[in-house]
Amino acid sequence: VFEKVERIDVVRMAKITCPFDLGEMKLLESGKQVCSLVEKGFETKMAGITIAANVANTILFKNLSEGDLYHLGRISRIKKFPAGTPLAKEGDEANSIFLIVSGEVEVRKQEKVISVQKDGFLIGEMSLVDDAPRSADLIVTQNSTIIDVNIKQLKRLMDIRPRLGSVVSMNLAKSLSSKLRMTSKI
Repeated sequence: VFEKVERIDVVRMAKITCPFDLGEMKLLESGKQVCSLVEKGFETKMAGITIAANVANTILFKNLSEGDLYHLGRISRIKKFPAGTPLAKEGDEANSIFLIVSGEVEVRKQEKVISVQKDGFLIGEMSLVDDAPRSADLIVTQNSTIIDVNIKQLKRLMDIRPRLGSVVSMNLAKSLSSKLRMTSKI
């Protein structure tokens, strides 16, 4: 099958099609340390791919290049939260933007539920515009997987990569405008 294919392409195909599983192996202590580093590298790479795939579909990060998505994945973390976990409290410093990969988060103001956000929804992007504290409580109401994007690192990335900064700024304006229109209908 791979007779007329370059060696590097064969390696790439194997990486894509073969799951990474070393199974039971007897290793010396130094080999175990190297194995651990390699496994962590694969886990980090897979997390970055997952983050990039999820954020690419949001209003804030759509139309970013593959390279920009890669850098965005490096400053973000995937976290799991059980139901009932407070994600943020009103008045807290806003240091993250949250993307709900799966699950549900309530946005509450003085114990009153303002909205319920689900899969694919972004919360906290207003923090890119101002450095004001959180304006509402965010409570996880179902077991959830959430991507946490660090705001300071995102702002730094937007400065370093001007095209990313321009695209995110335009998308942010559209997102906030859309949310403002929705709330003015209530």
